[in-house]
Amino acid sequence: MIDMQSTIDRSFERLKTFDVKKVLPSLHLANEGAILDVLNQRAWGEYCLNYQWWPCFFDEVKPRQVVELGSAMGVAAICMLHSQYQDYKLFGITLEEGGIEFSYIEKGKYPNFTPVIGDDLDLSLWPKDLDLSATDIWYFDSLHSEEQLRKELELYKQFLKPGAIAVFDDIHINPGMNRVWHELEEIIPLSYKEDYGNPLHFTGYGIIQIKEKI
Repeated sequence: MIDMQSTIDRSFERLKTFDVKKVLPSLHLANEGAILDVLNQRAWGEYCLNYQWWPCFFDEVKPRQVVELGSAMGVAAICMLHSQYQDYKLFGITLEEGGIEFSYIEKGKYPNFTPVIGDDLDLSLWPKDLDLSATDIWYFDSLHSEEQLRKELELYKQFLKPGAIAVFDDIHINPGMNRVWHELEEIIPLSYKEDYGNPLHFTGYGIIQIKEKI
């Protein structure tokens, strides 16, 4: 398994020199709203650098398969897809949102990206050839409720392989999410757990690594 602390430290070093404005022309963003949203993440200040951090982290971890639960319009996904390292597949799922789901990502421009629309608690929606147990990085960023997150963990923990990394957004946004974060060791065996709300997201940004087979 990778050394999580040194890997994250190196990703933060990369983040210091990452300028989203310089890479913006190469992002296949679908509309002006997407451009503004990606740019505004840095404007939010030093405690909201999570989107810019993703490509820096990918370049260090070099995953082969990534799954995002709760992609919404695709801001995190578009930033993940800009990593220099490209030898991976990204699968994102999000609820139907009246046509705006994945609307920030220009269709057909990222062959390594598979968008799925629907409830992430319905495993039948994933592509038939997708082996969820081969996932290297998981991103939990869906409804931000205790009930939803507990259901996702119960459903997906069977697929969390030893050494896999999981990232949880907004872990302190409400009491329920905070409870799940603090009880996580009782749900999943962990070898690493840390909250990077500073500098990545002021509402909390938890990163864990799976310790052993569940």
